Amino acid sequence: RRAWGRRGRGPGARSEPDARARRGPAAGGRALRGGGRPGPGWPLPGWRTRAAVRPFAAILVALVILFGAQLIRVKERLTGKIRIDRLPAIVFAFVSDPRNSPQWNPRIHEVRPESAGPVEVGYRYHYEVRGGGRTIPCNAEVIEYQADRRIATSVLMGGGITNVFGYSVAATEGETLLTGFMDARVSLLHSLVIRAIGSRRLSANLARMKNVLEAD
Repeated sequence: RRAWGRRGRGPGARSEPDARARRGPAAGGRALRGGGRPGPGWPLPGWRTRAAVRPFAAILVALVILFGAQLIRVKERLTGKIRIDRLPAIVFAFVSDPRNSPQWNPRIHEVRPESAGPVEVGYRYHYEVRGGGRTIPCNAEVIEYQADRRIATSVLMGGGITNVFGYSVAATEGETLLTGFMDARVSLLHSLVIRAIGSRRLSANLARMKNVLEAD
């Protein structure tokens, strides 16, 4: 008499998945790669769930990287140069007067001086930047001024972003070499936008200055 039934739990008993695997595919068993035998609990529990979660995990990692790129601050500097067939004093007088800004930058509007007297260190003014359906208020203050040579202005823009814009002039071969620059401390993500768009805008502004000055 058998001490254990066919489905008993004695030493010779096999689990149903193990028995099917040994019988092979022809007998309804599962064939294993390399002829091995499956372990307990085949197929592995939750494997379909883990496969479904992988795309969401990738999205989560991408969002974390994007958020980190917004937190990391870097210093970005843009420069551009152009030759203008006018005297350095004339070029400097034009670029240092903020009221002339709309003539060479179509995005600047409503320039309003907040300081009396000539432009010098500490001179303040307000203006608006319009573009893309938005209006950004800007408060500017001259932080460096060398008559007929160099001017730099700190601009507090909407969102608490502070940039420094400036121009320098130098006489060269009967013309004036005008150099424009911008210093910004922005997020790593924003720095990529500045490199792609800011350089083109700076070059376009310098070209407009040349056209306005040489047209007079």
